[in-house]
This record gives sequence, structure tokens and C-alpha cells, in this order.
Amino acid sequence: MIYIPGNMLFSIPYRLLPLLLFIWIAQPLTAGKRLSPEERTIVDAASHPWNAIGRVNRAGTGHCTGVLITPSHVLTAAHCLWNPRTGQPLPVTELHFLAGYQKGRYVAHGRVKSLFINPHYNPDISDHLKRAETDWAIINLTSPLSGVKPLPLMPLNRATLQKLHKSGNKIEQAGYSRDWQYVLTRDDDCVLHGFIEGKKLLAHSCRAIGGDSGSPLIANDGKRRLVIAIHVGRAKENERELGLAVPGGVISGWKKESVTSPAQR
Repeated sequence: MIYIPGNMLFSIPYRLLPLLLFIWIAQPLTAGKRLSPEERTIVDAASHPWNAIGRVNRAGTGHCTGVLITPSHVLTAAHCLWNPRTGQPLPVTELHFLAGYQKGRYVAHGRVKSLFINPHYNPDISDHLKRAETDWAIINLTSPLSGVKPLPLMPLNRATLQKLHKSGNKIEQAGYSRDWQYVLTRDDDCVLHGFIEGKKLLAHSCRAIGGDSGSPLIANDGKRRLVIAIHVGRAKENERELGLAVPGGVISGWKKESVTSPAQR
């Protein structure tokens, strides 16, 4: 069995592959090997649609990526908002959303009013796949962000995934990777491999690593770009790596009124 410090390893049957060893990214990361320019490109974070994506800063303890899906709601990974030492969500005063962040500058600064962490998310459960498919959260900002147009959430499910495949729709992913953490980088050549058998999880080929947790996978429906899923972890099969993402169809059931109170479990 492969061992990677700081990560948990588990295996599952996968519809398209015989066996995968899934490596869970349990913490936001801030350092690592630089990816080649051929794999990811730096985008203009100040322009639409990229300015809807931002850094979720954790009071000097690391960062993740988030995406503005309504003027006052940011979608990200639940583990990005969790303090493993206390077993509770981070205090809202320690969280900040910087939309369109690029080299110390940003388009808008969102302060956090409250959190809605998927009530089924439990970082301590032994079923790592269950933890992965519940790893999403909504950040409720104190006020709508001005000057930033949100990226709406598509309720992606198996049926809409088939339509995307048939249309040849191009899939993109953008986030603040640990090796380029001060700029927004994009992989514009992602492939959605499909749903993991029996799970509400997508396998994808986007070159997302630590820091990219919570970053959106994006499709264009011919009229606009839409968030179809968020990246939450990595997978490895021999020398081949794949990503894990929670599809929009799982997340779309959240209610805006649910995030008007302090963080829930």
C-alpha cells in the first residue's frame, strides 16, 4: 500500500476503472511542487467570470478556493472550514473570501456572517467516500459583493452529465493551487470520467491539488458558464491521478435561509 504523509488512503470499485486508491486531501495546503505552464495557465482574476472565484483565507493557517454562486453565498469544501483540533467549524471572524484575488490584490472582500456546513459531513467517520460526497459548505457573507457577477450552480446529475458528454461541452477548473497560491490558474482541458458507482461523486482529470479544494468545475451551456461541481480531493491508480468532485445536483438542494444562523453540522 502506498503511504503519503498527511493523507488517508482508501480503495473503491469504480465504474470505469478496476481499482482506485483514493488519497484524501484533509487539510488546505500552501506549498508544493510547481506545475508546468503547459498544464495550467494564469487567468485574469479581475475579469468575469474568473472574479467570481476567490481565496477562502483561514486567518493565516492556509487557504482553499471558493466560488460566488449568488451575490452573498460562496460555495466551497466543508473541510476547508473545519478545525480538526477543536472538532468544530472555524469561527466566522477567522474566515475571509477574497474574490478575484491576484498577487495581493482582489476585486472584493467578503466578510463572513454565518456558515452552512452540510449536516451529513463528518470528518471523523471511517467511510472516507461518504465523507467525500458530503464535503461541501456554503459561506453566507455579511453583504452581497458588489462588482462581481456570480457563477450560477448547475444541478448536475447523471442525466445532465450524459448531455454534457454528447454536446462535447468543454470543462474547465480554476483555483488557487498550493504551488501558485497567489494567482488564479486554470485547467481548460478537463475530462469528466463519470460518477463513482453507488456514490454521489464525480471522477475528473482536472489538474487540481492542495489549495484547489472547493474550486469549481465549470461548463458552458452555450449562453453562460455554470458551476457543475466542486473539487474536494485526489485519487491515484498506479501512476495515474484523478480528482474527486461533488456534483451540483447534490448541492443544489441547499436553502438560502439555512445559512442565516451560525455554523451547523
